Amino acid sequence: AAQGAGVMLLARDGAAVAGVAKDIVRAGGRAESLACDVGDYAAVERAVAVTRQSLGGLDLLVNNAGIIEPIAEIAASDPTIWADNIRINLVGAYHVVRAVPVPEQGFAAVEIGTSIGLEGRSLRDLVLALVERGLQAPALAPAPATV
Repeated sequence: AAQGAGVMLLARDGAAVAGVAKDIVRAGGRAESLACDVGDYAAVERAVAVTRQSLGGLDLLVNNAGIIEPIAEIAASDPTIWADNIRINLVGAYHVVRAVPVPEQGFAAVEIGTSIGLEGRSLRDLVLALVERGLQAPALAPAPATV
């Protein structure tokens, strides 16, 4: 935003990202926000359409949505929360990549995942799909610190 780019911020909690967008605008940038659950493909498609209409296109995608819950032993975990983790972290990342139309040259995408995603090859497969579409697609996968 500081370099003049328009920024669209998405999160399940629309109020949280609205505050960040207001901070960017107060600092002289251009930003908008939307509530969007990446686990809902129709919501992601709407967000991409609104972004393209509001900001005049899409030049950079940072695919960073994710949750960490449940942090529990399997026997103590909630199956519904576990399913939400997969829906958001795995299926949601796919939804975002799938919903973004094949852009013009100059587009880049950054995939941010977890070391767990790399073990499951999901992050790797998403990045390869982007590269096959002719896009720049670095991937970041922070690993837990070991002591």
